[in-house]
Amino acid sequence: MKEFTETRNPAVLLEEINSLRALPRSHRRTVWFPLAVFGLVDLVGSPIALLIGRDHLGSFMLPATVSGGILSALHYRRSDSRTGAQTAIWPWIVVIALASLAGMVCSAEGREIGSRTLNLLGPSLAHIFGFTVLALWAQSTLLVALTGALVCVSVLCITLSDGDTAISAELLAFGLLMAGASLLQRRRIQEHE
Repeated sequence: MKEFTETRNPAVLLEEINSLRALPRSHRRTVWFPLAVFGLVDLVGSPIALLIGRDHLGSFMLPATVSGGILSALHYRRSDSRTGAQTAIWPWIVVIALASLAGMVCSAEGREIGSRTLNLLGPSLAHIFGFTVLALWAQSTLLVALTGALVCVSVLCITLSDGDTAISAELLAFGLLMAGASLLQRRRIQEHE
C-alpha cells in the first residue's frame, strides 16, 4: 500500500492552527443574544418589583433567568451548527445558578440582619458576580465595561432611593444597559461581516 503525504508550508499550517484557536475565543465574546435576553428579563422585572415587592421578586426572577439561560443555550447551539464553532454552555448555566443563589442569599441575609445595603444590593450583586465571571471566561472587554457600569448604577440607585423603588430602578437601569451593550455588540458584528 502506497502512503500518501502532502507537503505543506509550515507557515500556512501555523496560520490555520492559530485561526482555528481564535474561533472559539471570538465566538465566546459574542454575547449579544444573552445580553438582550437578560436585559429583557430585567426590564420586565422592574415593574414587577413594584407590584409584588422585592422580597417576592425571586418567584419571577429565578424562572425568568433560567428561561433566559435556556434560550441563550439554544441560540448558541443553533449558531454553533451554522459556524462550526463549539461554545460551552456549562459556564452560563453554572453562573446563572450561582448568581441567582447569591442574589437571594444576600437579600435574605440583609433582611435578616437588618442591613439595608445588603438587602438592596442582593439582586445587583448577583448581576455583578455573574457578569464578572462571564467577562473573565469570555475575555470580553464589553462585559468588563458593563460590569463597571452595573456597579455604578447599583450604588447610585440605593443612594437615591429605597426599598422596592431602588430594586425597580436598578432593574430598569440594568435592563437598559444590557440592551444597549447587546445592540452595540450586534452592530460591531454586522460591521465585520
